[in-house]
Amino acid sequence: MRLLPIQGAVRQQVEEALSASPWFRALRERDATAPAGARQTDRLLAQADLVEYGAGEVILQQGYPSDSLLVLVRGSVSVRVGDEGRPQRAIGRLRPSASLGEIGLLLEEPRSATVVAAEGVLALRFGAEAFHEIFRRVPEFGLDTARHLARRLRALTGMVPMPESDVEAADAPALEPADAPAPAPKAAASPLPRNVGVLPDDEPAR
Repeated sequence: MRLLPIQGAVRQQVEEALSASPWFRALRERDATAPAGARQTDRLLAQADLVEYGAGEVILQQGYPSDSLLVLVRGSVSVRVGDEGRPQRAIGRLRPSASLGEIGLLLEEPRSATVVAAEGVLALRFGAEAFHEIFRRVPEFGLDTARHLARRLRALTGMVPMPESDVEAADAPALEPADAPAPAPKAAASPLPRNVGVLPDDEPAR
């Protein structure tokens, strides 16, 4: 891993990645009407690091504290999960301008997955303080965040059976007679990481 300056041609790539990210849509819209020298993106980038990773390098480690958010600028990453003492398995791949680590940062929970560079990767990294500063400076950022999380929830609920609620239990049909054959057990749903930004339509890792 090495830090790079955010200047020249690479700065244009960074700004394009931010503009394409649903997390930073509010910043883009504000900057479009902002006077010269008052762009929120400039203030944001002044608090960020541009980080380069080599292929196979670990970017985020499962179980470690969630202390930053990253936006992919170039390259792709493999997302992997695994229980303690067992080999990790790949569950998806992310490409620009995907974000990494934002859910754990919001929930203040440890990383629930390991993210590894599948090739050379360039990413913009924001520390927790810079991330929270966006909420204070740009009120619309909170609404964009809520919309982004809602889209993820909608996508995930299409994959994972919803738990039975008290309302559903109240509307359930009457109990079967005691001598009725027991219904076949339902297959258990595979657990999903709680704060990984991988959507079902991401390309599976190879």
